[in-house]
Amino acid sequence: MKHSIKGGFREYAWMICLVLVSATVVMAADAPRVEEWAVAESTSSSSLITVTVSGSAATVQFAEQGQPPSALRSDVMIGGAASSSVFAGDLLDRGYSGIRLRIAGTGEKPAEASVLFRSIIGKDPVVARVWRYSGLTVSTKPGEWIISEVPLQRSAGWRTGGDYKFTSAELDAMWAKDLQNVAMMYVRFQSGGFAEQAYSVSDFRLMGPGVVSESASFSILRKYFGVDSFDELDEAQIAELMARDSDGNGMSDYHEILAGFDPFDSESVFEVRMAPGNGRNKISWNAVVGRRYVVWRSTDLTVGFYPIFEKISMETGVISIDDEDPVPDTPNFYKVITD
Repeated sequence: MKHSIKGGFREYAWMICLVLVSATVVMAADAPRVEEWAVAESTSSSSLITVTVSGSAATVQFAEQGQPPSALRSDVMIGGAASSSVFAGDLLDRGYSGIRLRIAGTGEKPAEASVLFRSIIGKDPVVARVWRYSGLTVSTKPGEWIISEVPLQRSAGWRTGGDYKFTSAELDAMWAKDLQNVAMMYVRFQSGGFAEQAYSVSDFRLMGPGVVSESASFSILRKYFGVDSFDELDEAQIAELMARDSDGNGMSDYHEILAGFDPFDSESVFEVRMAPGNGRNKISWNAVVGRRYVVWRSTDLTVGFYPIFEKISMETGVISIDDEDPVPDTPNFYKVITD
């Protein structure tokens, strides 16, 4: 598949991406986004929790339980887990000051409906701090969507483990530092009572004065980490799972799965190539059927990138495009992003 491009497209959030400059790859694949298939489903080994993801919505279903009921808990990842994801990294620098999302249920009241973010505060050994906001509203009217707007302000009700040990000033400093180093965001539901129940979340966005992120898609935690909740893993286990590269091709299993490739096949990898010639630059990459790809260009990395081409791949194979209008007499940087 080959295309020519000369125009621009609207802004998109960061996803899986590779970056090139002129004819040289200058950065490896680094940024996951979320669900690599339009619809995915995962059921826990106990068959009590089922998570379904479709586009920018996710549904967690808890099966009916006997007595006494178990505390069933499920975390759904938001926008991937890399520093170049719009839902990770320095949220303050990007001007975000709040979160907006919608939640609906089947009429039951969950024991917990929370949004959380994880910040890495130490790497040897890995130490993370998790902040949780438990004030999300869930209607007891089946199918009714409730919009929650959550300020990214500690005083709005965000808590972290052991926060009683610190002064208010110390907590404020920790909060500001952690918002500049977000590693991952996720939504958590915990079942309430014995009855079968389900909860859906959609339209998760970051917001701020004059800035709104695109709606996040979601990832099934069990699919990548083998558990339903991060509470089932320690920090070392989480770090190891995110860093594992089973086929040794330089891209982690986690990122390969998010990009739609086989983490156990070294030849199956999201790889981008570029070749200049005749006043144009040819960019090509390995594509997976059904995925959307956006090519971005920049001539000044301090200013940033802008999109120049978008396509949903209709088959698995190589996509090639010609940038017929590169900026002359200056390096042209490119990156290809997929969600």
